Amino acid sequence: MNLVKSRKKYCDLCPRPVVNTTGLQTGQHSGFSLVELLISMAIGLILIAMVIKFHVGNLQTSRALLNQDALRQESLALMEIMTREIRLAGFWQAQHYPPDTANPFMHIIIRDGTAYAPFALQISADGSCISLGYDQAAQGQAQVRPKDLIAFRAHRKALEVLRFVNLKGFAQDPCGASAGRWMKLTDPDTIHIDSLQFSSAGSQCLDVQSGEQFISPANATDFPCLSHYSLTTPRRLIARRWVSIRLKASLAHQQMSQSWQRRIAVDNPFVIRGLKTEDRE
Repeated sequence: MNLVKSRKKYCDLCPRPVVNTTGLQTGQHSGFSLVELLISMAIGLILIAMVIKFHVGNLQTSRALLNQDALRQESLALMEIMTREIRLAGFWQAQHYPPDTANPFMHIIIRDGTAYAPFALQISADGSCISLGYDQAAQGQAQVRPKDLIAFRAHRKALEVLRFVNLKGFAQDPCGASAGRWMKLTDPDTIHIDSLQFSSAGSQCLDVQSGEQFISPANATDFPCLSHYSLTTPRRLIARRWVSIRLKASLAHQQMSQSWQRRIAVDNPFVIRGLKTEDRE
């Protein structure tokens, strides 16, 4: 009896057989069903699609910002080029101070009772083109040379610059094709110049003798001193010239555009003395 109790006591520590509670036969394993696999794959694909969409969105945003910055830099560079040339209009190395009419870039002629300054700053009647001249070599020569003259315009979605080959073409039609060869400053396949407008708004003309002052109205394209001439009353006029530029540019293949506006003071005053003039409304 004691022997039986002793065996029971020590058999409590013996390993016991594993009880099968899954209902499966020995040697079989449980796993995911086909439905569970399909659901997990669908969830995984949705997560991957969300990550890809987020990454593509970031790339598109970055590309748009880069294109916008490139457009801004290109437009600003064009404005700086035109600003520099316009500021120098009428510059002559041998200029006396105060300025006088010896400056060849301020030479004035009377044609059919109207005064013209063929080599001075000029804006076309529709405001789409500007032409000017200055002593580019800074040599103070008494004669104007074709290489001293330049013009800007927007044509066929590009900004173009005109380098002149003869003075006759400049005097007759500064923005015409006969005066020289137009060259593109921009590539229309990359950037479109949608509009380019010039005006002389705010330009001033002072009659030194009478103290009378004339000011160009908004969107004007002529400078006031040249519009107050004839051949009757002698006058001395001093012009303070301003040029306003409005530029709109866009990317060639994207709906993205930028507009710029700048008002430029011409550094060299335009002086007229010893001419006979009369006021004209």
